[in-house]
Amino acid sequence: MHIVSIAGQKGGTGKTTLAVNIAEALRLKGKRVVLLDLDPQGSARYWRDLAEEQGLTDTVPVMGATGIALLSTVRALEPAADVVVIDSPPRMGPEARAAMAVASVVLTPVSMGGADVWALEQTAATVAEVRGTRTDGGPRVVAVLNRIDPRTAFARTLPDAVKAQGFEVASTVITNRVAWAEAMAVGKALATYAPASPAMEELEALLAEVSL
Repeated sequence: MHIVSIAGQKGGTGKTTLAVNIAEALRLKGKRVVLLDLDPQGSARYWRDLAEEQGLTDTVPVMGATGIALLSTVRALEPAADVVVIDSPPRMGPEARAAMAVASVVLTPVSMGGADVWALEQTAATVAEVRGTRTDGGPRVVAVLNRIDPRTAFARTLPDAVKAQGFEVASTVITNRVAWAEAMAVGKALATYAPASPAMEELEALLAEVSL
């Protein structure tokens, strides 16, 4: 079973949107996927409820979870899931640390702003702590440039700024396209709302890059 955790210190970087869309894209590829919502705000669960209100019952299953019971929750899912995607809350608290501890790969969204880069210092410290508890040297942690306007000078300097914080940076950049927000607003994901869109092409490229 592959475990993908979306985690990072900074809020507002699009963690839930990325988690939902990754989970749905993998489900539609035929994988058995479960999305775990560790965020007390419950945004992923709200998205699922919205989908059900729209009559969209064929979506990835979303379960609430807590950091303290996460390992047992994940183990219980092993017989039924090929992939578990974990949506973590902002800040490097117990929930995010637990999500990293069980992950095969951690994706850390980084949006356009100095504060996003500064927050990586705390994320990196937590990554180091987690790796110190594991015998496999994991998890792999990949920073994902998300909601990016590639026309700006800041966007061109962002990869080097993130690498300077010690992160692997995905070569796939998720640009700021309206299809992401539109899909979430109606309880859908890109894979069903805009399957032939440039936004979906970027998501597919990211999945391939991190071997999902």
